[in-house]
Amino acid sequence: MLAAGKSERMGQWKMSLPWGKSTIIETSVKHALTACSRIILVSGWAHEELSRLFDAPSWEEQREKIRIVKSANWETGMFASACCGFNAASGDVAGLPPWCFLCLGDMPEVSPGTYLRAASFMDSGCLAGSVIPQFKGKKGHPVLLSREAVAYALSLSDTDSMRDVISAFPSLVIPACEIGVLNDIDTPEDYRKHYEK
Repeated sequence: MLAAGKSERMGQWKMSLPWGKSTIIETSVKHALTACSRIILVSGWAHEELSRLFDAPSWEEQREKIRIVKSANWETGMFASACCGFNAASGDVAGLPPWCFLCLGDMPEVSPGTYLRAASFMDSGCLAGSVIPQFKGKKGHPVLLSREAVAYALSLSDTDSMRDVISAFPSLVIPACEIGVLNDIDTPEDYRKHYEK
């Protein structure tokens, strides 16, 4: 899950903004944990603040499922941060997992059901390189990636992108029943629109 950026368009670090009873990033992590055995949070500009959030007592029971890694190249863009997370995943346990989600930390409206629905396809033996949710004709997040797709991403250079990875393998596009798969929180207007609705 990517949480490395500076949030320049928001004017403050958006991940720690209130969302429900917690914050944007904490809500995103809680929803992802419904389908994921562990979360690798990729930090960057606000590494210390992100670490403090998940060191809080409220995360004590699930802290062992969350690992925070800092992207050395977070300023170069999302692909470098994604590969930082993939590298961390490949170093945990015994190599790359069979599949993993690429999630954005600023998308707290992605429901647990979206994660579970996507995971059910990969668990059922789907041969696609990625599973992508789509709402009303628009593709969104999170993207579920196969081990082969992740390995391919790690073989590329910093000048490449996730589009290069996804286009190299067959994709399975699945319908999403929520607009949350399209809604990231980038600006104060986004925040007011989605949080104060």
